[in-house]
Amino acid sequence: TTHDNRVTVRSVCVMLERKMMINKLRGFQGNNWTPFHAASIPTVGIQQYLCRFLQYARANEEQLVSSLIYLERFLENSESSLDVLSVHRLALIALVTACKYTNDNPYNNSFYARIGGLPVPELNSLELVFLSSLQFELYIHPKTYQQSYDRLVGLSSKMNTTYYCYETDKA
Repeated sequence: TTHDNRVTVRSVCVMLERKMMINKLRGFQGNNWTPFHAASIPTVGIQQYLCRFLQYARANEEQLVSSLIYLERFLENSESSLDVLSVHRLALIALVTACKYTNDNPYNNSFYARIGGLPVPELNSLELVFLSSLQFELYIHPKTYQQSYDRLVGLSSKMNTTYYCYETDKA
């Protein structure tokens, strides 16, 4: 696979940023406080946050795409909205979910909590809320996955620059 056809962290971030902008324009921002909302805007941007997770959890492209699908499902089935106060925690829990579902030997929640900067009990609680909203249904039909992947690749190909988390991605 060439880098031009790869889903990048940047394309996922653009998707998340678009969803946040739509919510802001619709007046959803900050209207529904949920456990996923932080008390203040995180100092680390979502792109850097995702890269940190991907690097330390050794998450792959499939897990990144799957996490976006889970996040979209969650937002459809819950009162939560995606905004600057919730995007980090929602992305973290979606990634943790994708990693656990696709790995035979996933890391434990104390490891994921350390990467995400949350206390373990809070991560556990958010994970339960997230999974309950999904009704614990994590299977992604191959067609659904391919559509999401193609959407992200299409977005990535339209961007002038590609952002990679690590220098080795550029090789």
